Amino acid sequence: MTSGLPPSVRTRVIALADETLAAMQEDDVPASLRAIRRFTPAKRTRLGAPTIGAALENDPAFRAAVQARVRDGLPDLASAVDAGSEVPAVPAADVAAVAYVLDAPDWRARVEALRLPATAGAGDRETADRRHEKREAARAAAREEAARLRDEVAGLRRELDEVRRALGRAESAVRRSGQSLEEAQARAANVETQKQSLERELSAEVRRLRGRLRDAEASAAAARRGTRSDRDAQGARLRVLLDTVTSAAAGLRRELDLPATIVRPVDLVAEGETVAESSPLGETLAALRRGRAGDDPALVDEILAVPGIHLIIDGYNVTKLGYASLTLEDQRSRLLAGLGALAARSSGVELTCVFDATAAAARPVAAGTPRGVRVLYSALGELADQLIVRLAAAEPQGRPVVVVTNDREVIETVRRSGAEALPSAALLGRLDRG
Repeated sequence: MTSGLPPSVRTRVIALADETLAAMQEDDVPASLRAIRRFTPAKRTRLGAPTIGAALENDPAFRAAVQARVRDGLPDLASAVDAGSEVPAVPAADVAAVAYVLDAPDWRARVEALRLPATAGAGDRETADRRHEKREAARAAAREEAARLRDEVAGLRRELDEVRRALGRAESAVRRSGQSLEEAQARAANVETQKQSLERELSAEVRRLRGRLRDAEASAAAARRGTRSDRDAQGARLRVLLDTVTSAAAGLRRELDLPATIVRPVDLVAEGETVAESSPLGETLAALRRGRAGDDPALVDEILAVPGIHLIIDGYNVTKLGYASLTLEDQRSRLLAGLGALAARSSGVELTCVFDATAAAARPVAAGTPRGVRVLYSALGELADQLIVRLAAAEPQGRPVVVVTNDREVIETVRRSGAEALPSAALLGRLDRG
């Protein structure tokens, strides 16, 4: 058994078995040594020596594997041991260990030769054993350090390979970046060239347009001078003609002895005067209504554009259609505000708004009556419809008169007087537009 071997021989035998164990395939490792095989080399020789020695003695397959490794690794020494020859160049402990592993015939003699003589003192034997154990421990530490250094070298080689690959990738990225930079610089140079070309073209175009503008301004100035001269001559002729007409009108006013103020037919009707029946509305208003809906708000603008038009509004008929939820005072205020805005945008238009005042002993006061709008109230005991009919009939023959109402009786009566009627909805739609 390995336990009976001298310490130097036993240590070398365990080292040979440990080297074989480390090199074996996992499936070939004896079951008793699988846990020990995962130890570090130093730990295997220190803690697993008894188990390795027992497997070497009791497991023929493991012993055969160790023998095969010794013959492959130390062929000369193995041959000398098999022949029983002396090997002076190799330590006797190593020779005895190989002889024991190979089960050479003289292994016992070689082992016994290493034992100290019986006459040697016990102190000398202990000192020799300690020295041998130290040497073996140093060898084991050296082997462990070598293994560690080999692992570190392998790790450093892997890191070096990774650094080289990263360096290669970085160099490729740098080359691609350089190419991209060159392409970007080329594009920038091309864009700058195009920009300079466009600036030259734009400068030339600006100079050309400025020249054309100067020519156009000169032509316009010449045209203005010619137009001003023609306009001055025409204005002089018109002024002479106007002075002549004005003088003739003044002479006619003096001849007829007409009053200085203008009294309109509406004013006479409001004062109770009787005026001759008016003539029918001309073809102009009939043409405006042709092809249109009767309540089209746009019709109001076209009617107001008729020269000399007189628009008579049935006040409450309009407000009760559009603002029935308000009080009568608020109805009047809202309608008159809209009519004031309409009058401000129309020139030469006479606007008259008639309200019914039969329910009151005195007529309401029209607070804030807008400019350009005449507000009339029917007399006590008189309907606003009757006053509207009289106003329409009071206009002279040929003057366009339009009454805004939905009252059918009023519409039929004023049409017999030659006036025209417009639905209240048309005026409300026009006032809503502002």
